[in-house]
Amino acid sequence: LLALDLLAHVDPAQRDAVIARAIGDWKDAEPADVVVLADWLNAKTEFQKTLDIISLEKALQSRDLFLRYLDALGALGRWNEIKQLLGSERFPLDPVVQAMYLARCSGHLGEKTAAGNNWQRALEAAGGDPKKLMTLAQYAEKNENTEIAEAAYNGAAAVSPKLRVAQDGRLRLAQASRDTKKLHAVLAEMLALWPNDPAIQND
Repeated sequence: LLALDLLAHVDPAQRDAVIARAIGDWKDAEPADVVVLADWLNAKTEFQKTLDIISLEKALQSRDLFLRYLDALGALGRWNEIKQLLGSERFPLDPVVQAMYLARCSGHLGEKTAAGNNWQRALEAAGGDPKKLMTLAQYAEKNENTEIAEAAYNGAAAVSPKLRVAQDGRLRLAQASRDTKKLHAVLAEMLALWPNDPAIQND
């Protein structure tokens, strides 16, 4: 796929041919390779082609394929289909991931209360698991739900104070909020954990 990217870079007119070649070479590969192909296609905004190579039946064979299938549907605005799939529970997802996707679906469908409830369910399901809290925090931040993102970053940092990616998330949200007291508090906590970090000292 990297080689094909280079070909398309050298001659942009070959883009469609390059994509067709990649699909022809990899659409029937092992699930792990099809996941890589789907990521490659989604990165090129070829979401319908992702759905063409991952049928629903194929998507139900692998968690990673199922998530790429959902991502492509979401990018195409097919939120009702995602909601139906998640509601039918044809593929068992982690409760945090399922609630996150349902929250995003409800938000796009204008179901504000349901969206809020599902974000809260995701936060509760993540409990004290730093990995799940980070997944939720990053997904919520990407989808501009700063309240849930902040709560999840704070939760992860509370369980694992030296988890730098969680502390950096807290700092990023504090900077975006322009709340100087909050920003100072986060930096003070980080400085106590990493007293010799010049970036924190400078901030």
